[in-house]
Amino acid sequence: MATQKTLNYKDVSIVMISMNEEGAIKNVLQNISKDAPGAEIVLVDSSKDKTPQIAKKFKQVKLIRQYPPIGYGPAMTLALRSASKPIIVTLDCDNTYPTKKIPELVSFIRNGYDIVDGSRLKTKPKNMPYLNYFANLFFARIASILFMTNLKDLHSGMRAYSKKMLDQTHWQAKPPALPVEILLRCIKNKRKFRVVFIDYFIRIGQSKMDPLPSAYWTIKRILNVRLGK
Repeated sequence: MATQKTLNYKDVSIVMISMNEEGAIKNVLQNISKDAPGAEIVLVDSSKDKTPQIAKKFKQVKLIRQYPPIGYGPAMTLALRSASKPIIVTLDCDNTYPTKKIPELVSFIRNGYDIVDGSRLKTKPKNMPYLNYFANLFFARIASILFMTNLKDLHSGMRAYSKKMLDQTHWQAKPPALPVEILLRCIKNKRKFRVVFIDYFIRIGQSKMDPLPSAYWTIKRILNVRLGK
C-alpha cells in the first residue's frame, strides 16, 4: 500500500461543513494541508463568526456560503455534490478527527474500495460520553443485524468515498443523521466497504448535535433504507 510520501492528493477532495468554528478551523486546515498536500478542500459554511474569513486565507479552499443555516444534511449534501475530484474524504471542522489517517483512507479507495468508514469505536473514546458511546454501539448492532454486515460506527464524520459511487447514490438530505443513510445505502447497494479504526479527539467549540432528533432519525433512516424507501 502506498505511503504518505508517495501519495498524490490532486485527485482528492476533502469535504467539510462549518458553523461557527473559528476556534478550530485554522488548525484543521493547516493539518489537512500538511497531511494531504494538493487536495481540494470544499467547505460549506453557515457561520456568523470569523470562520469564513479564516478559511479564505487558504488558497486550496473552495468556500461555499450557505447562510442562514438550513441544517447539517443540506449543507453536507451541497459539499459532497460540489466536490470535483474522484476521491472524497469527509471531516468535521471541530478538530475531532485525525487528518493523519487521510492517506490510509485514500489508499483503500485507490485500491478498489467504494467506501471506507473511519470508526471511532474500537474502544470507548475518552472524550465521548457513555450515553453517546452505548447509543452508537446499539445503533451499529441493529444495523449490522438488519444489513447482515459488521458495522461499527454509523455516525462517523470521517469517511472516504468514491465520487463515482456517491454520484450514483441518492438520499434524503434534510432530516438529521445523514451519515447513517449514506453508509447504509452503500451497503445495501453491495458496494465494496471497509472499516478503519481512528482516534477521536477532544472537540474545539460547542457541539451542534441535538441527541433526541438524531436518535429518532437514526432509527428512521435505518428502517427506511432496509425497507426500500
